[in-house]
Amino acid sequence: MRASGAESGGGGSAPWVSLALVTLFALAMFQTEHGAEPLVSIAAERLAEASLQFEEHPYLEPGRALRAQLGNDRVLAIRRGYEEERVANGDAPVLAAVMRHQQAELDTLVEEAVAALDALPARVLGVDPSAWRPATWVSYVALHSSLGQLAGSALLLLLLGLYLEPSLGAVRTSLVALCSTVGGALGYAFTVSDGTHVLIGSSGLLAGWLAVFAWELRASHREPFYALALVGGVLWLVLPIWLGMPWSLTHPGVELFGDLPPSSTVLHALTGGVVGGLSSDWILRLLGGRRDESQVGHGARTSTGNASLDQALEERAAGRDEVAYQKLAVLLHQEPEQLDAALLMADVARALGRHSAADSALLRAIRIEAKREETTSAVRHWLDLTRREIPREADAALLIRIATLLRLHDHPRAASDALRAALDRATGSNTAPVATRIARAAQELDPTIAHDAAWRALGCAELTLEERQNLEDLLAVVMPRLPGAEVLLSNAWSDGAARPAVIDVETHTRVLDIVRAIPLKLDDEGLHIATKGGSKKRVLYERVQAVAVAAVHGITDKPVLVVDVVLNWQETRETKLRVIRMRGDRFDPRRLVAPAEGGTALDAFRTLVGMLLERASATPLPDRDSALGSPFASFEELALYERTVLMAESPLSENDA
Repeated sequence: MRASGAESGGGGSAPWVSLALVTLFALAMFQTEHGAEPLVSIAAERLAEASLQFEEHPYLEPGRALRAQLGNDRVLAIRRGYEEERVANGDAPVLAAVMRHQQAELDTLVEEAVAALDALPARVLGVDPSAWRPATWVSYVALHSSLGQLAGSALLLLLLGLYLEPSLGAVRTSLVALCSTVGGALGYAFTVSDGTHVLIGSSGLLAGWLAVFAWELRASHREPFYALALVGGVLWLVLPIWLGMPWSLTHPGVELFGDLPPSSTVLHALTGGVVGGLSSDWILRLLGGRRDESQVGHGARTSTGNASLDQALEERAAGRDEVAYQKLAVLLHQEPEQLDAALLMADVARALGRHSAADSALLRAIRIEAKREETTSAVRHWLDLTRREIPREADAALLIRIATLLRLHDHPRAASDALRAALDRATGSNTAPVATRIARAAQELDPTIAHDAAWRALGCAELTLEERQNLEDLLAVVMPRLPGAEVLLSNAWSDGAARPAVIDVETHTRVLDIVRAIPLKLDDEGLHIATKGGSKKRVLYERVQAVAVAAVHGITDKPVLVVDVVLNWQETRETKLRVIRMRGDRFDPRRLVAPAEGGTALDAFRTLVGMLLERASATPLPDRDSALGSPFASFEELALYERTVLMAESPLSENDA
């Protein structure tokens, strides 16, 4: 098995390290806000008493804390005024014994004030350049001076973590965060001599993460998320310093220490964070700490739970790449959806110079990840795979799915490229349904592709009147957004443009295990069905992993709506895909759910599917709009629907459905 959970960061999982840090920051803010108030009150009261006593007896030594609170100029002015008044009045100097007694009282007040200030959370946990306290090199990062600073830092932290953690893994991300934090502390402590004010906040950590983000994800420099995070992060860290906002140097009670040092001193912490983050990232990479599924063979794990994969890992680690390659080929033949084996095969094949085999293995891994909903890993591997071009082995169904994921992950250009490739590969009997799906997927993303796909679909005779109307409505929306929108609609497809070459559709190895049934009712726990053999069963919602809906031609004289309830969509080790199939021509959905007033049986059908998807939290196939009939995906043959949507083959004939 791949590293998961805390070790891997999990493709498509939440940025747990970032969430944990944000939670820590919020708790620390709550604690310091409540814990600092009484201490600040005590310190302010004692310093006020000490100030009055010093003004009465300015010949006393105020000490560092009181001098910082009064200011050196005011201390000199008070002493000068007192001396002038004493000389004018002819007063004798204060006796040494009296002066010692008064000095002791003043020192006591100042010491009590200093003790209260030293007990402040920021003073205890912040980086003090005058004190060598290694624990504070980490603890200071949890404190923030205001809710505004906390909110901005948390937002940037989550944004960076959302992309860094799937790339580096939770362990490596945590180590980079630790080194960035320590680097920021050392950068401040070694370059700032003023020990009156401490450093707090996550600026050093964020600077280090931002530098690692810029380096590790540099291949995505043209994508919007990259520019947003990089520019936003730099502005958040540097702009306050440029504006003179000393966020990282202020905390409750800081005004009692007098004037703040220049906010530019925080630049030293940012520099230290960058150095710490990048250095740790490079060192961890050299030590084999890079989390990349394609580098599975370099991990520290000794067992994956699969004997064949363990043997391949051992051969890879020993440098016997050819032996590892052959073992992986056998393993993938036996277990086609073994993700770790596919990723390791890509790594080994690339090391052997077999780039075509490496691309095929990585494409297999992407297909598995997309099916498992490991979207972040699928997108990252797809971007790695398509740096030069999109492989010809990628079928239209996968390209459409990947395009949807790319768009969700802010890669619009790559999504458009995938949809264009899918349209080029939409040939033969699957042209109409594939082109229709592409048109819908590209409607908001790329009007040119949506326009071309809609016209490609309209050129197919098997479209129904409703499907044609929907496509014409789509064209009416995208036509005004086309470059050179004055071109007539009739010129879009009839100008003799060369049609794409036919590319064989990939053969899927998974076999369907179908139970034919009629739905009886839905209750709070599951779907009640009657099987073809006459037995009645209840399918619990928790067992339903996906629901596929499509209009299929060729079963009867009219298209038939087919609903497939998939029980093991996310499983990969079984060769059969377990499906409960319900045909729309064999039951009346209005007996199960009541349509809206004036609604038709088709509306009741849509309501039934929607309730099933919601209660089971299932994956809608081929997509949510199609599953809910907006409009239904249409397929010329049942076998084509099974290959395209379910990615499986039925062992039975169409008539047996």
